Amino acid sequence: MTSFAPSFLTHLVVPPRLLRMVAALTEYRGKQSLWAQTKPEVLKRLRQVAVIESVESSSRMENVEVGPHTFDRIVRNAADPETTDRSQAELAGYRDALALIHQNAADMPPTENVVRQLHGMLMRFTAAGGGTYKLATNDIVEKDATGAIMRVRLRTVTPALTAAAMTELHEALARALDEGEIEPVLLVPLYVHDFLCIHPFPDGNGRVARLVTLLLLYRMGYEVGRYVSLERLIEDSKATYYDSLALSDVRWADGGHNHVPFTEYLLGTVLAAYRELEESTAIDLDHGARTRMVERAVMALPARFRLSDVEKMCPLVGRDTIRSALGKLKHDGKIVSDGRGRAAGWRRLA
Repeated sequence: MTSFAPSFLTHLVVPPRLLRMVAALTEYRGKQSLWAQTKPEVLKRLRQVAVIESVESSSRMENVEVGPHTFDRIVRNAADPETTDRSQAELAGYRDALALIHQNAADMPPTENVVRQLHGMLMRFTAAGGGTYKLATNDIVEKDATGAIMRVRLRTVTPALTAAAMTELHEALARALDEGEIEPVLLVPLYVHDFLCIHPFPDGNGRVARLVTLLLLYRMGYEVGRYVSLERLIEDSKATYYDSLALSDVRWADGGHNHVPFTEYLLGTVLAAYRELEESTAIDLDHGARTRMVERAVMALPARFRLSDVEKMCPLVGRDTIRSALGKLKHDGKIVSDGRGRAAGWRRLA
């Protein structure tokens, strides 16, 4: 579509700050094998946390929420959702689609069929199902507190033109990757932005966009999403995420848009993930980094856990620091002590 039109790519503006981001990402990509060789146990624990955070954050961004015990049952224990609960169904769908990418990205070229497969997996537990394009207009609108539409922020591609737009987008992406004239990682935000402007599916477009972001990064050799949740970082900065999209959306339909705001946002998010990964694999973690590691581990553990469970998840953090971090979480009302004596443990409240 418009970001991949020859006229747009030929005159693609890449400011120096984006070039510096690309250079930093390339450097981090080169460090991945070293981390894998020297910190395998740390990476194993980070991977467990990242999966939980990714399912939780991406679903929550679309107002898909369940209680902690239900979350544990569906995500940690891989149970099927209750058929009458749409939130459970969509949570389980994201769990499965994410696992598919983590396990099989090397065998999943970013084609139109693969994207439809991901949407089908995302929505497979819902009554409507997935994998088919929209039949009704789904423009992106802003609403007031009552739900009334205040304004149309972006008119997406009409249903009648959606199938052709998706075919064109994926053919153009494949062509740009084959030609190799543009740094591949720069094509990721261009693709994601075009996909979101097309908004091809009746529901789940944001989640599919985040899944395909992970897939494209994997296929380009950037594996940070295996160990740090990109979805969590996007949720933590969702105001900036939506603002950057809004800036890049202007004049998208006629190819006069400015890709830089969203490109800078998405590459900056991946770069932030690599910095977090580097911090998490460092031996000399500062106190703040150790505390954050414990907090993320607690959020990824089952609702009821013990001190020893946290220690296994945080091998670089000492017991005193873990106790201190748990005390802070208790003070903040996020966990409570549970049981006495040998059965004593903790219970997460949120």
